[in-house]
Amino acid sequence: MQVPKVLGVKSGPSWDEVRVRLVPGQKPEDFDDAARALAVARKVTRCQVRELEPNVVLLDFQRRDLLKASVDCAELPDLAAVDGVDLRRVFAGRTEYGKDWRLPLTGPGAHMLVAGATGAGKNSVMWCPLVSAASAIRAGTVRVSGIDPKGMELAYGRGIFARYGVAGKDAIEVLDDLLDGLETRKREFAGLTREVPISKENPLEVLEFDEMGP
Repeated sequence: MQVPKVLGVKSGPSWDEVRVRLVPGQKPEDFDDAARALAVARKVTRCQVRELEPNVVLLDFQRRDLLKASVDCAELPDLAAVDGVDLRRVFAGRTEYGKDWRLPLTGPGAHMLVAGATGAGKNSVMWCPLVSAASAIRAGTVRVSGIDPKGMELAYGRGIFARYGVAGKDAIEVLDDLLDGLETRKREFAGLTREVPISKENPLEVLEFDEMGP
């Protein structure tokens, strides 16, 4: 009888990672179905399965939850060091693996939708990247707009928003102004480049929209 082969084991501060080669006829979903039983056998609360390559999976056993306690926001960067801001990977927090979590404000993946229960910490995903990009916002190479239907969540940082809308009419005006700027840039750069260079004259436009649902 063939059994899956353990290819390697790696331990970190909170996880044990076991790399396994599947036997013919097995699929990663078989390990997904057995994840709870594997966690119990390992005497941990959680096991998750990641597919690394065809016929190879990684079993992650969580020994310690690094997200039980709050993660401190990054220190406010030097507001003079505009060139030090990498807008394709701004600091947004820590992952459950203890590594930096970075999000793009521009480029592929820059459109984000965050969902979670009340108290889950959704606002941290909204504010931390803006703290990381603070020097670029101060310099004018990043321009932030906010739409806040409840008039509560974004009000804390009202001063950083170049455009701000609360009621339905205000929100439409913010979106219309953004769209007008987009059309202007499109006409200016059409046929010259597919990616408009970020500058004070053409700042990166970031829109924060809090509470899209009722």
